[in-house]
Amino acid sequence: MPSADYTEPRVLPADDDLSRAASVLNEAARPALLIGQGALGATDEVIAVSERLGAGVAKALLGKAALPDNLPWVTGSIGMLGTRASWELMQHCDALLMVGSSFPYPDFLPEPARARGVQIELDGRLAGCAIRPR
Repeated sequence: MPSADYTEPRVLPADDDLSRAASVLNEAARPALLIGQGALGATDEVIAVSERLGAGVAKALLGKAALPDNLPWVTGSIGMLGTRASWELMQHCDALLMVGSSFPYPDFLPEPARARGVQIELDGRLAGCAIRPR
């Protein structure tokens, strides 16, 4: 049990990073989201971002519980056991926002030359894990 005087830390990006991320997402014609276990406590925020961007959302296995599957823009799981809709979402997006996922299978993600990316990750060591080698 946490002590009464404990406050959960709040992690914020640098202003320049936030501005660059917003530019990438706002300039996209076909944005997509990929959420993982790091999005489990951010359901309302993921919904708000997806609706604002008009983006579909695919879910990594560990992020499956972060959003209900009955939302019209949720395409389900991604990867070997993923849905065709999630595959299509990744193949046709021009910007990808990854939230709380170090999804390690780049073959299921858009080609870097075709889509720009933004990743929200508390542990910086996990950022960029799924970048395709050239």
